[in-house]
Amino acid sequence: MKKFSKALILSLMVGSVITGIVSCERSDDEPPVTKGKIGRLYISFSNYRDGATPFPTIGIIDNADSVLTNGGDMSTIFKLRNISITSGVKGGATLYFDPFVQRIYQSPKNENGLSDTVLRHMSYNLNGIPASTNSIQNSVMGSVRGMAINIPENNNEPRFLYVTKTSRTGINRDVQPVGIYKFNSAIANGYVRYGQKITLAGLGEERAPWGLAINGKTLYASISGPNGGVMVLPNVVNNLDTLLADYSNTQMHTIAGASKVRGISYHLLKDILVLTDYTGEGPSAVGKIYIIENFSKLPAGEITPTRTIQGASTGLIEPVDVSIDKRANGTFMFVVDKSSRYISRFKITDNGNVAPDARLKVDKTPETGINVEMIPEGIYFDGRD
Repeated sequence: MKKFSKALILSLMVGSVITGIVSCERSDDEPPVTKGKIGRLYISFSNYRDGATPFPTIGIIDNADSVLTNGGDMSTIFKLRNISITSGVKGGATLYFDPFVQRIYQSPKNENGLSDTVLRHMSYNLNGIPASTNSIQNSVMGSVRGMAINIPENNNEPRFLYVTKTSRTGINRDVQPVGIYKFNSAIANGYVRYGQKITLAGLGEERAPWGLAINGKTLYASISGPNGGVMVLPNVVNNLDTLLADYSNTQMHTIAGASKVRGISYHLLKDILVLTDYTGEGPSAVGKIYIIENFSKLPAGEITPTRTIQGASTGLIEPVDVSIDKRANGTFMFVVDKSSRYISRFKITDNGNVAPDARLKVDKTPETGINVEMIPEGIYFDGRD
């Protein structure tokens, strides 16, 4: 059995160009297919209407990491591709991209009386456009807000899909505990039983896992609720037990004053973890982004973020997801805010009351041009050199 080094795995993550089956022709506004740099931003939209032309559930910003050196207008390049993409979910929630399995994943919002407990995963063509769609059906999928897939160390290691179950109430949501659930195949199709349940009962009823990130065999789960933060689950990928009730090998990192920690993203090469948080509800809420350096070296307990982005200039109200450019030379992170409805780009080095480097609000559906403010709920940046 051939072994792959961690260095090779990382180089594959950041340097390979994955090709898929081209299922549609290139439209005029799509970038030409190249074997060079990719800086593609995927956005999940939660808008949905029944019995009519569906709203798009996924938007794409190409070259989302581009910089205008002449001080030009960023809105000329930081914009959605003019194509309408629907995955089949009744309103999108979180979104995940994996270059190894060559899939884009989208979970359903499953709210407003619209039953949807099917997670979609899609192949994509050379332009990054989702093509064929498969589904993983399980009632656990009705409240998924975080996803992660393990990185294999050899070519025979299985690819597991980890998801967070954030609620046990609502339309067709089962009575299984809030927690993290593992599915034994990341590319399964049809009704699938979960292979492992991690309940984390010791967190208390007010706290629940939300987003997920992965570092080797270790899972990082963002934890909502009073003084939330990050739960670290070391070596969990190697644990094959079907039930991990209040998983004992955990470390909780709390942030004083954190209230509604949601999005999480981890930069392995720089050991930087970023989180979104907000206090309050609706237009009066106050949003924050926490940047935590040398995260993997921090002991359990209360931690202080290295930097916090917050204030009126940030435009942050209810930021619910974040995705960092994970390349060695990556300088940006991307955030979606469901209240302001902005898709924003900040620098990883930003701190305090700073305006985003670029931002976009979508007030028309791509391609069809219907006047409606699209609500972004999930985001993932695919950066490859």
